[in-house]
Amino acid sequence: MNTSHIARTALITLPLLLLSNAALADSEDKKKTGAAESGTPAEEQNAEVQEPSVPPTTIVVVPAPTPPPAPAPAPAPGPAVGTTQTTAAVVTPANEAEQQLATRPPPVGNRVTLEPLVGYGTNNYNLGVGGRLGYTLPVVPIYLGGSFMWYSGDIDHGQNAFGSTESKSNFYYPSAEVGYDIGLGRYRNILIRPYGAAAILFERERVSSDNVAVHDTRNQFMVYPGLTARYRMPEGPLYVGADTRLLVPTLHGHPSYQVFFVTGLSL
Repeated sequence: MNTSHIARTALITLPLLLLSNAALADSEDKKKTGAAESGTPAEEQNAEVQEPSVPPTTIVVVPAPTPPPAPAPAPAPGPAVGTTQTTAAVVTPANEAEQQLATRPPPVGNRVTLEPLVGYGTNNYNLGVGGRLGYTLPVVPIYLGGSFMWYSGDIDHGQNAFGSTESKSNFYYPSAEVGYDIGLGRYRNILIRPYGAAAILFERERVSSDNVAVHDTRNQFMVYPGLTARYRMPEGPLYVGADTRLLVPTLHGHPSYQVFFVTGLSL
């Protein structure tokens, strides 16, 4: 009874043990397989993570040469502007002298003039010599000056009851002049000056008969309008020209028309 019971229990228990061992073995195989399968994606993921790390280096290196072509067009306009500016700078000094002469001619005013005069006067004045000194104002070219003239006069011969007589008279005068200077021409080389003057005219007369001589000097107020035209040499202050005036005594005597040659310095 006990023996058969033990045998029966052994028969039932043995298959169960075999099945349990098989199940455990199968479970372990699945775990290993799962672990192997799960390890493969991890490695693949690591590989995938490591692979993208290389492209960034390539991406950084590749764009580096790309920027230089883009700025290259920008410097291109630079040389053109520089060339234009350089050309303008070179042209301006070349024309500077001509522009100054054209737009800024020599001033007429702010000048001192000194000139001798030699000429002739009608109505017994005859040969006249003298000089003129004056100054032209800088802003408005008004001329202020003075003049002194001397004339040889005339000589008359006659007869009277006491014998032959000789009468000689000559003239001289100092004067103050006011005029207006007008510069003409590209370089203001030509100057026209209308002017007026006031003077004291002295007339000195000497009458002699045989060995007797009598002297007499008279004076009177006199005015005269005049006109001066002259040409200044391109190089230097020297100028030449002509002067004409009409002497008008206020008391006695006749008006005298006069013409002079002038030369002088404009400083």
